[in-house]
Amino acid sequence: MSIFKKLYGGSWSVSKSQPLAEVAPEVKSGRIVEGQYGLQVVCTMQDGRTGYMPLSKNSELQAGDELPMATAKVLTLSKEGEDNTYRIVEK
Repeated sequence: MSIFKKLYGGSWSVSKSQPLAEVAPEVKSGRIVEGQYGLQVVCTMQDGRTGYMPLSKNSELQAGDELPMATAKVLTLSKEGEDNTYRIVEK
């Protein structure tokens, strides 16, 4: 494999879209915050713990917004030669 194919070839594509409630039923709520690499969702679990997941760049939510749990989805992004990555989107 060419080093240039590894560095520049291909693009990420959505390989799966699932409701957040199915993927992580322990998530009680989510709030949008600024992160080092863009917007993130701070997920608060039923037991009070928190976790972070990047917000999709296609989202219309802004820092400080609540994540609408009823419509939130987890997008699985895939790219040949890379591990899957995940994003949250509100619709």
